[in-house]
Amino acid sequence: MSLYFQKTGTQGPVIVILHGLFGSHKNWRSIAKILSRQFQVYNLDLRNHGASIKSDEMNYPLLAQDIHQFIVQHHLSPVYIIAHSMGGKAAMYLALCMPDIDIAAMLIVDIAPICYTHRFKIIFKALSQVPLDKIRDRKQAHDYLVQYLHEPALTDFFLLNLSLRPKPHWTFHLPVLQGNIASIACFPELSDRQFPGKVMFVRGAQSDYIDARGRSAIKQFFPRARIITVKNAGHWLHAQQREVLLQIIRHFFHNKSH
Repeated sequence: MSLYFQKTGTQGPVIVILHGLFGSHKNWRSIAKILSRQFQVYNLDLRNHGASIKSDEMNYPLLAQDIHQFIVQHHLSPVYIIAHSMGGKAAMYLALCMPDIDIAAMLIVDIAPICYTHRFKIIFKALSQVPLDKIRDRKQAHDYLVQYLHEPALTDFFLLNLSLRPKPHWTFHLPVLQGNIASIACFPELSDRQFPGKVMFVRGAQSDYIDARGRSAIKQFFPRARIITVKNAGHWLHAQQREVLLQIIRHFFHNKSH
């Protein structure tokens, strides 16, 4: 499957950015622009998100295969990966199961290689309550979302993925995501796999996505992994603590590329 992407930067090591569930390249555009001063940045839309092709199938082997195909087609080797949430799980599957890809280092944002109890009921309800056939602008969509979502950064995150042309629609394939959410919330059984490379996991202090169980799984699959915590941040660190995350990314990748 051919994935939509935006490239910024013309020289330096290659970074591939993978967004999370409900996201797109737009959620990482400002970070990609800043990183492009030192790196060549490929900011992707994963399947069923953004401008990439929509499919009835949605699982981590397929997501990883899409990314694998993209990296091979564009001759991106070695590659640095930044990946959030669902994108993080896809990146982990890629690293664990497709060792022909030369991953110089990975930075995984607020996710662990474990199965979670699906917690998106209120989000699916909020998104489905927006009457796309009646609204004319993002302000109207915002007024519906805030009835269910009480965190401004989260509301803004979803509004970035609302397209108004030719008529209002979410750029993610909502029915397929909802139908496959159990698979997305989980992680494939890969107990015999390990990735020997360098990985940093960045968690939000106000998020519970990387708990004791998650830390144990991280160490099992990624024996060289480091885990750091960002204060005053939840699951969407790139929206809530962008500058702090940028500093972490620069420091981690700079040390690995020299």
